[in-house]
This record gives sequence, structure tokens and C-alpha cells, in this order.
Amino acid sequence: MSGRAGADVLIVGGGVIGCAVGYFLAAEHGVRALVVERDGVARHASGGAAGELSVVGRSQLDATMTRDDPFTALCAEGARLHEELGPALREEGGIDYGLADTLILRPSLTQREAEEAQGQLAIQRALGLEAEWLEPSELEALGSWVTKDVYGAILTGEAQLESAPFAHALAQAAIRRGAEIVIDEVVGLEAEGGRAPSAVGRSGSYGGERVVLAAGPWSARLGASIGVRAPVRPVRGQILHLQAPAEPQRYGVFHRTGYALPKSGGVVYAGTTEEEAGFEAETTAEGRESILSAVARFAPDAARLPVINATACLRPVSDDGLPLMGAAPGWDSLYLATGHGRKGILLSLVSGKAMADLIVTGRSAIDVDAFDPARFALSRGG
Repeated sequence: MSGRAGADVLIVGGGVIGCAVGYFLAAEHGVRALVVERDGVARHASGGAAGELSVVGRSQLDATMTRDDPFTALCAEGARLHEELGPALREEGGIDYGLADTLILRPSLTQREAEEAQGQLAIQRALGLEAEWLEPSELEALGSWVTKDVYGAILTGEAQLESAPFAHALAQAAIRRGAEIVIDEVVGLEAEGGRAPSAVGRSGSYGGERVVLAAGPWSARLGASIGVRAPVRPVRGQILHLQAPAEPQRYGVFHRTGYALPKSGGVVYAGTTEEEAGFEAETTAEGRESILSAVARFAPDAARLPVINATACLRPVSDDGLPLMGAAPGWDSLYLATGHGRKGILLSLVSGKAMADLIVTGRSAIDVDAFDPARFALSRGG
């Protein structure tokens, strides 16, 4: 097997997390990174995501959201960085990835949901987000997709982007800063003599003074090859692409059971499933029916739009639903950056910046202590 000259930092995984780490290493620290990606930029979850940059609406973590919650704070900083760095990334990457403001309605379909929404409304305002409560009569006047059988809704001003173009822009910006991206499937890691592990690909081996494992749900398998426990698993998410109506809808609608989000090009994204399907990334008839059934409850007009495409991707979800970001315990040269679940696009820039700081300086101004892999008692195999 042929060898490859070592980089300053080897990054295994070229999704938005891996590319963001490479970008910030170069842009803020002058460190050269080699990114090894198994299939191609934007071929997996990074290219198949809906691209909404919502600080709230975190699926299984919704019930634990507070203004002091570290994950909520990380999401808020992630949204801020997208806004701050968007113009520079578009210029450096040479791709307009459609970063734009959007209006989101979050309806309450029961009295209990309405009561919980009031608590979330206070948190959103405390985070500096634009948010207001609308009564059913106000919703009807908006002419939105929201069902009439509703107790009210939160209206927020947020942002969204096109995920595949964003992933490519981030990759190109990293390359222009000096990073290199190689397409090869890494099948395992090798460790010898306490040095940074090398990556064994199908076409060669790759090394670096330090290594970042950012391979999404494949990180668990790769870590296990050298005795490192990275408790992330693939959770399949299916998305339907619906034909937008002739008169565009101004509002996306998000409920805890699904969403309908107008996108560019006359398409509405409807999603999403959360399926324990292993590494099977195919769409299914059951997934389609599940999505349409959910959307029909909170946005019936959207659920009647023609389906023009369906996609599926595998999100990396950790055992506690939070990212793994930091050094692997027992290693001073191996880092984990995975487990971002449904928030990978939102958290890409903040994660890349924090990880680059940790790798180079050993600390980050962005508080990521709650996401330290040590919480899972990761260990180095003997």
C-alpha cells in the first residue's frame, strides 16, 4: 500500500464538520490540513440536510432547552457565525449557497403545546431571537399553511441555506486557504508507539501530526479499530421534495413532528424521519407516508403538494444526543468531532472554529466542555 506525506493535521471525513475544521485551521492558525473523504463532498448528510439554521427545535432535546443550556448556547453561536462569516465564505468558496432570512411558524396543536411554547418564547427572546406569539385569528390572516385547528403559533425570523452548495463552498474555501481534500474510503486506523494514528484507505495510507475523526456515523467503526469508543450511531432521515404552489408561501412551518420549508427553485422540503436503520440510506414508502401524515396535521395544504423527489441521509447521533468535540482521552494527538445529529449544518462553523482552537492551542474561547468525549469514558486500547 502506498504512503502519503503527512499533513500538519489529518482530518478523516469531508462533510461540513471536517471541512470547517480544515478551513479554520488554515484561516486562523496557518495550519495545513489533509481531509480524506470517503465518497465526495456533500454526498451524505452534509448535502442532504434541509439547511435551516434554527437555534431551537432540537428533536429529542427540546424538553431540556433552557437559556443556560450549553447546547442551546452552541446553536446560538453557530447561527451568529453563519451570519457573520457568510459573505466571506461565499467569496472565498466562489459559490452562492443561498444564505437568507426566512420566517418560521411553530404551531401548537394542543393546549399543553401552547403552554410549553410560552416557555420557549421567553428563551428565544432571551437569546436575542426575533419571536412573537400569534393567536389563531392572526395566523388565519397571514394566509399561511398552518392548520386552522391550532391554539396559536410562535413566529420567528431565522435563516436558512442550501446545504449541498454550502458544503462545496466550505470545501473550496478550505482548499484556497491551503487545505487538501482527497477522495478515498478510510477503512481503519493504525496506532504505533504512542504517535498519532494513521488512516488506512483503500488507495493509500495517510498521516498527520494530529488526527481529527470527523466521519459522522462511521466514526464509531474507525475509532474502534484502535480501541477508541466513539458512541455515535447512524439515524436515517428522509426528506420529501414537494412541488411549490404557483403562489410562493412566505412561511416555513415547523412542528415537533415534522416541517414544511419553502426552498429556492420552486421546491418545498418536507421532513423528516428519525429511523434506526443501521447504515441503510435508501428512501422508503413508509418514510414517505410518515412524513406526509405528520405534515397533514399541522400544514394540510402543504401535505397535498405533489412529491417530486425523496432523499435520505444518515445523521450521526451520540448516546446522549450531544456532539463529541475534543481530544480522545488517553491521546494527545487524536480528536473527535462528530455526533451533531440534525444540527450539523448549523453547528459546522462554530464546531470547526472551536476544534481548530483546541487542536492548536489546547483551549477554545467557545465553551465546548459539555461536549468533551471524556464524558463517555473513552479509552485508548492497549
